[in-house]
Amino acid sequence: MKVPGSLTLKIVRFALPLLLAAVSVNPILFTWNYVLAKVQFNFRGDERKGNMFLLKAIHYNPSDFLLLKTDRKKLTDSLVEVSAHRESLDFIEKYGTSPLDMRYFETEYTDNFYFQALRGNLGKPKHWQNLDNVSFSLLEDREINPFTILVMEKLRPGFTLPFIENIVEFCHWKGNDELVRYLVTGFNLDETLLLYKDAPGIPWEDSIELLSQYVGLRWARSSFDLGHNLLPASSFGNSEQFQHYWEFSDMAGGESFGKGSFLMGLDQSGPNRLARLMGFWVGQKKGKEAPRGGLWLKNPIRVFRGYYVFSFDYFTKTDEENPSFFLWRGIAEKFLPPTKNRWHKAVFIIDNTKFRHYMMKPLIRIWGTGTMLVDNVFLGRIRLKREEKTLQNQTALMVYDLSRELREGRR
Repeated sequence: MKVPGSLTLKIVRFALPLLLAAVSVNPILFTWNYVLAKVQFNFRGDERKGNMFLLKAIHYNPSDFLLLKTDRKKLTDSLVEVSAHRESLDFIEKYGTSPLDMRYFETEYTDNFYFQALRGNLGKPKHWQNLDNVSFSLLEDREINPFTILVMEKLRPGFTLPFIENIVEFCHWKGNDELVRYLVTGFNLDETLLLYKDAPGIPWEDSIELLSQYVGLRWARSSFDLGHNLLPASSFGNSEQFQHYWEFSDMAGGESFGKGSFLMGLDQSGPNRLARLMGFWVGQKKGKEAPRGGLWLKNPIRVFRGYYVFSFDYFTKTDEENPSFFLWRGIAEKFLPPTKNRWHKAVFIIDNTKFRHYMMKPLIRIWGTGTMLVDNVFLGRIRLKREEKTLQNQTALMVYDLSRELREGRR
């Protein structure tokens, strides 16, 4: 005898597991790929593979994107790099989904010639010289040189000579000598660019001694001392301390600034570790501030009543860098002359005897294209040993050429 409803019960028992499986498969796949991403990040240190699994996870559950607390730009940068190595966008096309579908990539990487080459868009007018973090990473990567050369050959007419020379400088810095050789020979550049021109500056102790001499041109040297340097990691000798105390000020793009391409990092010149700033392209747009990039102290320094001196050594490759520095609101930004392959020392004396300024947060930057090297940054309170009334309310900027000191062996 059949029990009423038994057929329905059998159907339910058969169909329910399938229904549950269909409903739960995406969360399972999301979790699985998220775990694989964490394995790559935390145990294998492979950011590219980790981000590939992360994109898969987001694909299976897009609504959880914000819950992952993932840096979207770092994630998509990594995925474009992976695509360039594969010379295909198949991975992004397969797993890209809102909020990381192809429309997002098209907007974010509109001027990236690697991404647009994979999209077949190199024939369209773009700002190809507007390099981004992905471009810098791939130009540095020797494994992808064949693809880089292929793309640059197609875009050759759109590149200016100063831009290519800037790329040569960047590749020297990052050690991609193969790409340097291609650029110098392929673009008929001066063969002296094949050799990296070292630009050793002055050691810290000698630089501070010179600073004391230059300040002594305003006060008798017997009447003051410079005090100690208030800035941390200011000679850039320790890379970990540098990253802890200093950061890159990238004021380019977005709602407030015109488009621009700038880069900052540590470099080695002779025995000296120094900071390098590079500008590759500067765009202008009506209604937006001019783009610029710089080296910025992360945390402000407390200052008190009295005189202070801010100083640093700097070197520019051309006369297009347009260097400047800024200390705090109420202290006008100071622009400096380019040095064109010479080391100069900027010395800025700040009269804070009326205690108008409570903080200083040094920012050294460039507004143009080219290379600027920075070393021996100093901020100190000048301690007067006797009353100096003649300099009240006087703030002064002085710039000194260090060529003679370098010739005489201060290096």
